[in-house]
Amino acid sequence: MTGPRRLCPGLAMLCLLCLVVSGAGWPGTGDARAADGSQPKMVDLVCAKARDLSAYRSKSLALLVPGTDGFLFRSRIDMRDYGPLKSGPKKELLKVVAALRERGTEIVLVVPPPRPVADRSRLIEAEAAAQGYDVAAAEAGYTAMLADLRADGVLVADVLGHARAHLGADEPFYLRRDIHWSSDGARIAAEAAAETIAALPLAAALDRAAFTTATRDVGDADEKLGEALETLCDVTVPPEQETFYRTTEADAEAGLFGERAPQVVLVGTSFSHRGDDDPNFSGFLQQALSTSVLNASEEGGGFEGSMAAYLRSDTFREAPPRVIVWEFPPYERPDVDDGKPVRIVRSALKKALAGD
Repeated sequence: MTGPRRLCPGLAMLCLLCLVVSGAGWPGTGDARAADGSQPKMVDLVCAKARDLSAYRSKSLALLVPGTDGFLFRSRIDMRDYGPLKSGPKKELLKVVAALRERGTEIVLVVPPPRPVADRSRLIEAEAAAQGYDVAAAEAGYTAMLADLRADGVLVADVLGHARAHLGADEPFYLRRDIHWSSDGARIAAEAAAETIAALPLAAALDRAAFTTATRDVGDADEKLGEALETLCDVTVPPEQETFYRTTEADAEAGLFGERAPQVVLVGTSFSHRGDDDPNFSGFLQQALSTSVLNASEEGGGFEGSMAAYLRSDTFREAPPRVIVWEFPPYERPDVDDGKPVRIVRSALKKALAGD
């Protein structure tokens, strides 16, 4: 990262007007920057227009709901209720897990908790209630979804439990004004996944090496929700500062892994791979496991994108890994679109196993 990403406010505003908002801007409240560097009070910045669904072109950002500690939530995606997967898509997923397991590859799911559940202390109860959102019920539904999969033998990392046990009160799991987890959230999720893998008999046979993680940069965090708020309400919100990390093998010159096929592969979404703003989930996973991880994730790929692409690859066909860590947010469930995503994955696996 070479500098702040707000060097061209005119261009950024034009893009946001195209993608996010319809109609002319409303009068705003000016600059929200606090003199002491504290987070802005979002409840004072979310204007009437931001509470009007017709003002949004991108419904994935609607409606912006203020929280404390500089947080913004989305009512239509963040504030959803979850429960066990639909029967048909779940059966398809179980077939994928079973087929891979028969060939020596374990699947470990990493499903980050919904933003208001993970950062519950930043939720304003009255604002949530105004959206008809019950965070306790949402957490129960999310927990039930994962418990149902575990009951069928699927390995699912306990990300929420690990976060509550190991994340400090001043360490948000998610970025304050973006849809993605923070670097701290990525680290917690990686540790939860590594804990699940470490309990498997195959863990003892994984190639081992020491990894070190160091600060790569400190800069502006992604601000998809903050930028939408700025456009809708004609305000200026100072970007959240985030620490970005990089993990490297401690003794890379030793060439421990060399040309060996990867034993652990990560497939996932922008939570796992995101350019300059990458949260280092794969790096944290390498350090927690003390083994190399191939990151085959795809930004914007949804539930099925990177998994289907990896299963179609020569890398998988020639040397299937011991573990595939499969990350996807809860709103990218395998049963969306009547289960189309998981059917795509199963089709790709069938072809790979058939040698097509």
